[in-house]
Amino acid sequence: MNKIDYEQKINDMLNDVTTYTLTNINDTVQIKEEANEILTNLCSQDFISTKQLRNLVDFTVVCPVFYGIPKVHKTNTPLRPIVSQVDGPTSAIMQICR
Repeated sequence: MNKIDYEQKINDMLNDVTTYTLTNINDTVQIKEEANEILTNLCSQDFISTKQLRNLVDFTVVCPVFYGIPKVHKTNTPLRPIVSQVDGPTSAIMQICR
C-alpha cells in the first residue's frame, strides 16, 4: 500500500464521528500520575513490593500512538485500527495483569 492510500484510509477512519471524537486534551501525564498514586497506595498496603512499585512507575510516559494494519486478504485492503500502548500511562500495569 502506498503512503497516500494509507493516509487517506487513516483519515477516513478518524473522521468517522460515530466511532472517534476529536479532542485537544492530552491528559497522558495526568493519567500516569493517577496510576502512580494508586500503585503507591498498593505498595503502602503491602500488596506490591517497593521493587515492583519502582518498576511500574519508573518510565517516561508518551501519548499512545494510533495506526492501522492493512487487511491484505480483504477487498479494498481496509485497515485494522491499532492504538499502541507502548510507554502509555498504564502500559506497565497492563504487563503485570497478564
